[in-house]
Amino acid sequence: LKNYYYEDPDYDEGDILANYESTVTGKCSVNVDGGDVNIVRLTNGKTVNEDSQITITGSPKIRTGVLSTTNYSSTPEYVTVTMTACNATIPFIQSATQVYVKNDSKVTLNGLWLAGDLTVDAGSSLKTDEDIVELTGSAVVNGTWEQLFTGATGLDYDTDVAGTMTVGSNGIYICHGSTRVSGDVSSSGMMALMKPSWFEGAYTGTNAELRLPAVVTNYTATDIPLKIGGLSSGTTTVNTVDPADWQTLKKPALGDNYILSKKNTDSPAQGVFVLGNADALADALFLKRMPDANGTNDYYMWQVANGVRVIFDKNGGDTEADPRSMVQDKVVGAVNHFDLPTTNPTRTGYLFNGWNTKADGAGDAFTATTDVKNNMTVYAQWKPDEAYAAVKIAPMNLTVYVGGDGYHGVIGQDGKFAANDLPEIGFYI
Repeated sequence: LKNYYYEDPDYDEGDILANYESTVTGKCSVNVDGGDVNIVRLTNGKTVNEDSQITITGSPKIRTGVLSTTNYSSTPEYVTVTMTACNATIPFIQSATQVYVKNDSKVTLNGLWLAGDLTVDAGSSLKTDEDIVELTGSAVVNGTWEQLFTGATGLDYDTDVAGTMTVGSNGIYICHGSTRVSGDVSSSGMMALMKPSWFEGAYTGTNAELRLPAVVTNYTATDIPLKIGGLSSGTTTVNTVDPADWQTLKKPALGDNYILSKKNTDSPAQGVFVLGNADALADALFLKRMPDANGTNDYYMWQVANGVRVIFDKNGGDTEADPRSMVQDKVVGAVNHFDLPTTNPTRTGYLFNGWNTKADGAGDAFTATTDVKNNMTVYAQWKPDEAYAAVKIAPMNLTVYVGGDGYHGVIGQDGKFAANDLPEIGFYI
């Protein structure tokens, strides 16, 4: 595209503007597949009609950005921006009711402004890197969303979601800065929150993982790694990481405080947040539910404490038990008992057959009533699944009827035909 309006070669890259002065009674759509353009825009007006959309495919060079309307003050209605099978860096997307990243897209957005809902599908990735991301709607992350920007100041957050946030089982959300979610948060994937973050609503973890930076200066009211304003439930493994690298695990220190969650009598339960760092578990460290160190009675706090632990080894299984390890507070003179994992490990061709203190089954059976006095590892036991047993063909005489004619065959001890007058008819018995 060439735009000779400026009559200057430095500004000759063209704009895509679907509607400038016309009256549009239906939807307005722009499809971009590759190319080199300046701005992609639906309309020069402040509103568009229902089902209007911008779809970006391939690897276009977009020099300035993507926007739907000239309403620069609020999220518009009826506008969907979709990046599908797209591999591109885009300076900004502005004014979209919904933003989708799908079909194995790999997209970097320098800015995402005046956006409502954001969805990143499985297999796709989105990086946002030069500004705060404020969503007036909700976020669904089934692929990977990495917010690299860390420059929020004052009361601002680097990621601010006004609605809910859902991280699917294949989802990864990484925020190098701070995160606030005003609605409820549910996760069955991984969330790395590298600066103090706040979930204002309830939190539900389903075999989820939280990565929080290893504490440098211990908790005050404003800088605990994660504060949850509603009740927390489910099971979430908490791994502490190097504050400069969310991918590098770092052992937490005894007494460090990591999570606050709203309290309602005995909820949330102790086991909602479970420490995952292997080196910490080896030293029998665990996350203990404590009263809020700030002195209020509104929250429970999870603090790194010392206790006794049991590791449930899958012992050749295909999947792990959940939870794989448990740690309890060790009380002098008392005997600890551990509940068994809520989800047993699995192994193809075998049935789970309980836990034992020895891998070969020669030790003692481990149950919920076993006395645990010291750290220990117990091992899954397996028995063959008869449904997977090989079918054995016993010696037999066999008569097959094909088209009314009888043919005779004898299966020998080796399972092969010892005598056979069956014709080659194209199939086997």
